[in-house]
Order: sequence, then structure tokens, then C-alpha cells
Amino acid sequence: MSRILVIDDDKSICRSLQLQLRQKEHTVETAQTASAGAALFDSSSPDLIFLDVTLPDANGLDLLSEFQKKAPLLPVIMITGRQDTSLIIEAMQRNALDYIRKPLNMDDVFIAIEKAQLQASRNAAIVPDNSEYSASPYSIVGASREMLEVIKQVGRLSQNAFPVLIQGESGTGKELVARALHTASTPTEPFVAVNCAAIVPSLLASELFGHEQGAFTGAKGRRIGKLEFAGKGTFFLDEIGEIPSDFQAQLLRVLQEKEFERVGGNQAVPMKARIVAASHSNLQDKVKQGIFREDLFYRLSVGEVIIPPLRARPDDIPVLATHFLQKHALSTRTPVSGIEQKGLDTLLEHSFPGNVRELENIIARALILSNTGILSETDIQNAIRSDGSRKIPGRILPLSEVERIHIETALEFYKWNISQTARKLKISPTTLRKKISDYKIQKPQP
Repeated sequence: MSRILVIDDDKSICRSLQLQLRQKEHTVETAQTASAGAALFDSSSPDLIFLDVTLPDANGLDLLSEFQKKAPLLPVIMITGRQDTSLIIEAMQRNALDYIRKPLNMDDVFIAIEKAQLQASRNAAIVPDNSEYSASPYSIVGASREMLEVIKQVGRLSQNAFPVLIQGESGTGKELVARALHTASTPTEPFVAVNCAAIVPSLLASELFGHEQGAFTGAKGRRIGKLEFAGKGTFFLDEIGEIPSDFQAQLLRVLQEKEFERVGGNQAVPMKARIVAASHSNLQDKVKQGIFREDLFYRLSVGEVIIPPLRARPDDIPVLATHFLQKHALSTRTPVSGIEQKGLDTLLEHSFPGNVRELENIIARALILSNTGILSETDIQNAIRSDGSRKIPGRILPLSEVERIHIETALEFYKWNISQTARKLKISPTTLRKKISDYKIQKPQP
């Protein structure tokens, strides 16, 4: 049995929680304002608090900090009806135990209470973070319970500088999560991303650690590596599972010693950046197969985030589809206001092997194909088809538009590396730069 305090301006929620929790033999008191809640906190010494983010007389997050100043070990569970990723991250940064969205699901409530009881039994020492946090824009979009857990993980992990491993299928948004983690922890420092699979293995050390003049043929001067360029920010190693075994040993040493040497040099350079790695394949399986070093895996996965595939979280599909519709309609100045229900049903029936990236591409293509102010079932179906054999209703794309889209896709895949993109497109870097200029292709802002 626990003493539980519920602070929420919605009387129906207070009554519902009071009724349900009393049936489980908990003692429950309720308040509809921050001031009343603070008074009950002082008089009743609760074991657990359910706290609404939005109260009529105060910000719930500020009240959370006040409670934790007085009782650092007290578990507080935030509740809200707002779909705001930054609120979840900030709540976890301020050491809320959990975060539940309205309408409340009692299974979530009881799970949160079990977490609180487990924390109390372990006497987990929680040190409150009372620093002011300036909310930054986060790009993680989702309404599912699975993505809510991912967002909460970002909030928790942002409070330290340990290495983090992000795992998930291709297209699930691993770099997006890495950027959200960076924004929540060191937003003023550099975010440097490297796709390990896109770099020739023999050049990995030079690319990441830099090199000294004369280190190899063509090394005409000192070159600062990307790890050094990251400074005190975030160094994101995408597709970490693709690095060869000899480089795995080098990377392990860097993580152990917190320093590295440029290729051809003997001067130790301190590593100040936080390492965030990502893999579309299961690294534990690669460890079992002897492909990936076990000691490196454990060094990288001090913190771990698992992103579920889109097919496992269908609640996110309508939310993401609307988000991408607004994004691309604005950038292309296309007057499309929504997606008809049959179009959404078509999306919900699709398996999305390419995950969120595939969904975004489908919406972008549907916008191009659409003739009306709303995306129809036919627009979505045509966008999903990829065999190219159909007759396309709506407008036929000019060849220049097809080329522009193809160049943008290649640039995105190779992280805007001009040399690699040009090599793949079988054109010169000069020609590629001219086409980027001619088509007014803009590099996405981090």
C-alpha cells in the first residue's frame, strides 16, 4: 500500500485515479491546483505523485523541481494531454520517474506504480537537476507507447556523457534519435555524423582521426579528423557494425584511453566528444558470430536505445503521415490539406519494410501525383507501387524533376558527401555541384 498524491486540474481524472487506486488499497489524495498540491505534499508526505504538466496556477515541471528539492528520492510521474516531445525529454531530464499521456490507460498507471515501488525497494539515489533548461525543437514524432519510451530514454541519457548505442532497422530514424539526444545534452556543440559503411575501410582511420603531413601518399598537410572536429559535442557513428576487425581494435582503444593519434603522428589528442553509435543489424548477433568484438560492444552500449520498426507501432503511422504531409506541402508549395480516411487505411495495411523513411517517400510521391486538395486512396496506392509499370493519373513529372529527386536521394544517402555521391551518380563533383545549384537543392540544417 502507498500514499499517492494526484495533482491534475481535470476533476474527472482525479476521481478516476482515486477510485481505481483505492481499489488496490492505496491511500489517495487529490488536488486541482499547484498550490493545493504543494500544501498536501507538505502535510501528507506521499510515497508517489502523479503530476499534470499543465496546471492553472503553475507549470507542472517547475512544481516537479520544487518537490525534488524537498524529497530527492520521491518518485514523480508526469501526466499530460499535450503531444510535445520536448516536454517528455525535459521531464526525464528533471528526473521524473515516468511520463504518461492522456487519456490515461490504467495498465500504464499500474506499471508506473510498480516502477515506483521497485525504486523505493532499491532505495535508488536520485539527484535532482535543478538547472534551467531551454527547450529546443525535437524532431521525434510519434504517438505510440513504443516511441514514448524512446523519447523518455533520450531524456534520461541526455543527463550524462556515456556512449550510447542505437539499434533499429534501416529507416527507423536512428540518426534522428541521435540528434535529439545531442540537442537535449550539448546543443551548442558540434554534431558530427559518419556513415561507416560509406567509407573505404583503408581510409577509416584518416577520416575519423585525421592525419599528419606525409602520413601516406597524397597527404600534403595535416588534416583534422571528424572526431577531433566534434569537440565537446556528439560524434555519431552510423552503421558501426560494418567496420572491419582491425579498426574495431583501434576504436576500442580510443574509448578506453579517451585519446587518439592522427595517422602518421605520435602526439595524443584528447577525445572530448560523446560517442553515439547506431546499427541496423543486431550487434549482439554479430558478437556471437565473432564478427564484432564483444568488449567494443559493451563499451558502446553503456546506454542503449532500441527503435521498433514502424510495422510494430501502427499508432504512429497517421501522426507521421500528417507530419510529412505538412513538411513536404510547405516545402513544395503544394496546396494539399490532408489525407482521406481510405488513404490512411491503405497506409495502415502496408508493411513498410523501409520504415519511416519509406513512409516519408510515399507521402512525398503522393503529393506529386495528386490532382486534388486532399491525398486520396488512389494517390497513396500509386505512391506505394514501385514497379513503375502503371499509368500515372495526375501530372507526368518533367525529366528535370525526376533528376532533382534522384540527386536529393543520393545526397541524403551519402550524408552530403559530394565525392561519394558524384562517384555513385557517375558524374564529376563539379557537375554535381552545378546541378545542386541549378535545382536549388538545399542541404538540411542539423
